[in-house]
Amino acid sequence: MSSPDSNHKGLPPPQQQIADRSPWIFWLVSILTVGGLVFVMLTNSHNPTKHPAVGKPGPDISVMPLIGQAASLEISPTEGSAEPVILLHFWGTWCPPCRQEYAEIAEMASEVTLMSADDFRFVSVSCEPSVGSNSFESLRTATLEFYSQIGIEIPTYCDPYGHTRVAAAKVLGRHGMSFPTTILIDGDGKVTGVWEGYSRNGVNQMREAIESDLAIN
Repeated sequence: MSSPDSNHKGLPPPQQQIADRSPWIFWLVSILTVGGLVFVMLTNSHNPTKHPAVGKPGPDISVMPLIGQAASLEISPTEGSAEPVILLHFWGTWCPPCRQEYAEIAEMASEVTLMSADDFRFVSVSCEPSVGSNSFESLRTATLEFYSQIGIEIPTYCDPYGHTRVAAAKVLGRHGMSFPTTILIDGDGKVTGVWEGYSRNGVNQMREAIESDLAIN
């Protein structure tokens, strides 16, 4: 009969075995924890209804015609004012994510406008990298060249003094504007969705949120 120790000949004591495994356990738990946090952050960041600005009054909009508009646009969303649903979109031709998203968002907005012309307005604001860094003509030329490349031309505005971007950033709780940024404002003048940056499902989310707001409006 062998002694109890003979079956474990050459093996380290149990305490050492546990100590040897502990670094692996630590790293495994750390990886799972970090992965879970990243997943939650990404999920929340791509959920437009989770943004802190949702439920707040929308920003004052003061923009000038850049392409296809005859007059400036001045809108001060006010609760209970029964305004059209507004999709306010800030973008720039110099911004790769903006260029990637724009054709899709423009097509979606045009389709919604055809179905709900009186109740929906797409406010597309073509922006320079920083306020005043481009002249009106250079901004217009760059925007038209981009439209020619992607085969569209839709009514487009500019924000030459940055007033609308400042107002939007304040509503979003930001010190500055990231691009692209899209804000959905319902007929009561409240923010119902915010998209900061580009995501593959973003435009589908916008369409669903717009249709929901139009059903309520």
